[in-house]
Amino acid sequence: MKNIPNTQLPSESSTNIGVGKAILIGQLVVNIPVFIIILSVSGIGILVTLVSFPMIPPLPKWAFFLVLIIPVIIGTAAGWLWWSFSVPHWRRWALQNGAPEDKLQKWAVITGLVWPKGWIFEKTEFKLKE
Repeated sequence: MKNIPNTQLPSESSTNIGVGKAILIGQLVVNIPVFIIILSVSGIGILVTLVSFPMIPPLPKWAFFLVLIIPVIIGTAAGWLWWSFSVPHWRRWALQNGAPEDKLQKWAVITGLVWPKGWIFEKTEFKLKE
């Protein structure tokens, strides 16, 4: 077996990140903030609702539960907006740093970072300008 010299420059090989590291960073910059946004916006909204509800004229019990659902919907929408904005930026960063596209997509789907290609929710990602 011949020794084949490594023709890559040291700076090139040091910029390549593995899929695992890219996924970990994606979880930290995409999904953790999504959960924080959903929980904080929902929690604050529910707290404000519970504090202010006694000041509102009497409503049926079903209206009380409806009013509690609204902050959860707003929190989920805010979290989704962050996801839609941050996933394309994370993906671009990972690909520019040498993560292989096919493995990155596969493991991002497995770990819940992105939706499978072609799914309707995957289409909610914001498009980046080239």
